[in-house]
Amino acid sequence: MQAVQPAVRQGVGDASIVPDEAHCYHRLSVCTPPLVEPSNDVPYAHEMQAGDRYAPLRFCISREINEQYLFALGDYAARYLVGDCGRGQVHPVLLLHMSARTRSPSFRLAPGMGSVFARDRVTFHRPAIVDEWLEVQWTIREVYERKARIYQALQTRVMGDRGDVVIERDAHSVFFEGRA
Repeated sequence: MQAVQPAVRQGVGDASIVPDEAHCYHRLSVCTPPLVEPSNDVPYAHEMQAGDRYAPLRFCISREINEQYLFALGDYAARYLVGDCGRGQVHPVLLLHMSARTRSPSFRLAPGMGSVFARDRVTFHRPAIVDEWLEVQWTIREVYERKARIYQALQTRVMGDRGDVVIERDAHSVFFEGRA
């Protein structure tokens, strides 16, 4: 299976979500992907196999969102506020947040199933710039079992608006069933 193109619908409250002139959103909650309609065409996360891809997410971070995040972290480094081109860098923690596979419009967990990071290795190739369009791409590299649990190795790439790699992540997740 290759990239999933799910049937999507607008999330609750999305009517008030409107991009500005630069097509950037001004509230962090706006950056969440649309809700995926339940479908047999979109597999549950634990059913995905090596080579499968989650649907990509395209987004940009506005100056206001970046500044709100900086305020929450208490990180006021000048490079995040104003850069060489008059726009600051997107805080790297915000990029990690936006590149989690749960941000994919096609991500879904089966009822009673859970998943957590087991390992995550991140390589930052260049800073992302405020108001720059980015796209996150997720590909399952490997599926394996340890201690009777399913693990997945996931390659994540955040691509810049010129098609260059901003961040690469090599993440491993473990799946488990919850107890009622």
